[in-house]
Amino acid sequence: MGSTTIQGTTGTGTYDVSARPKGTPKQDLDADAFMQLFIAQLRYQDPMKGTDTQQMMEQMATLSTFQQQTTLNKQMGEMLARDETMRAMALIGHQVNGVYNDQAVEGKVDSVTMTDGEPVINIGALGLSLDDITKVS
Repeated sequence: MGSTTIQGTTGTGTYDVSARPKGTPKQDLDADAFMQLFIAQLRYQDPMKGTDTQQMMEQMATLSTFQQQTTLNKQMGEMLARDETMRAMALIGHQVNGVYNDQAVEGKVDSVTMTDGEPVINIGALGLSLDDITKVS
């Protein structure tokens, strides 16, 4: 690929495009990335034209809203995970019907284990998710 020369207000720099990290590009803008962009904007602004105070306040309000939404989403996810775990644990000792590898299964729930943060309902040697359960007796 080669390198690309970037002109900035404080000088010239070279960026080696082939040296950038490989992998899936980040799809979500997190708070750290937002702050890095905000600081870069302040660092490279034209010194003769300072940042508009109103614009800066709007950006800070956007950051605050973003952080609150991120926190709320995390808390909702944790609450959902706890709810699913409690629902799965309530099935212990109950007779259930479900689907395992496209086959109808029936049995008494022996235990619940956690795999990758998801509850697994154990019926003998079979492990079903909550979505696999079709009937509880």
